[in-house]
Amino acid sequence: MRARSPLRRRRRPRSAQRRRSSALLALGVALAFGPDCTCRRGAKVAPPVDAADDAGDLATEPLVDAAALDAAPPDTRIYPFEEDRWWDHRYANPGGPYDCKPGVHRTTIAGRRAVGGREAWRMKTACGAKQEIAVAVEGDELATWFNGKWLHLLRAPLQDGARWPWAGSRMRLTREPTPVKVEAGTFDDCWTVTLAPELPSVSTTYCRGVGVVRVRRGGPRSNYAGNDAELVGASFPLPALPD
Repeated sequence: MRARSPLRRRRRPRSAQRRRSSALLALGVALAFGPDCTCRRGAKVAPPVDAADDAGDLATEPLVDAAALDAAPPDTRIYPFEEDRWWDHRYANPGGPYDCKPGVHRTTIAGRRAVGGREAWRMKTACGAKQEIAVAVEGDELATWFNGKWLHLLRAPLQDGARWPWAGSRMRLTREPTPVKVEAGTFDDCWTVTLAPELPSVSTTYCRGVGVVRVRRGGPRSNYAGNDAELVGASFPLPALPD
């Protein structure tokens, strides 16, 4: 009988081969998920699923709507300020102290800064001298820095018929009874501020989730004549109602 060579390797038992295969599978999982893998030492690694055996289970699982997962909740702010956002308005009827040439003009948010003890948004307007104004926002309340003091553009909570002081006059708030339609679309939950009672035709309309959608600056006899404007677009999705 021929003697077995001492250099010949002995064949490993099948149980040892299975252990080696499991170890390689675990290493493959760790490499696939990288250094952030949360696998615990000693945890069992499930073997790969055979597609043919699992076809029945996969067929019964409900489909996931990717659009629903990506859909963001609606923005309910009356003026959704964010850095670098912009709004385009189409101006007509030029004239008055806030003259703006007919056509589309852009208003941009240029960041934030401290003004009068409050944190405010820097809003760059596109008309006239292209001035920069400061607007402080707290929920539905908007205020602007004017002649060394904060004056309310909107006062919270928003209430139909509410009034508040404004630079020697008064503001009056009215809730629009129906959706407001402008070039950019039709919007709901809208509020109009007017200078009352002297200049009720001087008004600004805000819609929730949008901001300013319409501006009226009075008739030809008004010192504020001109600069009527309507929203035509913005840098973010607008919550317009279907036509």
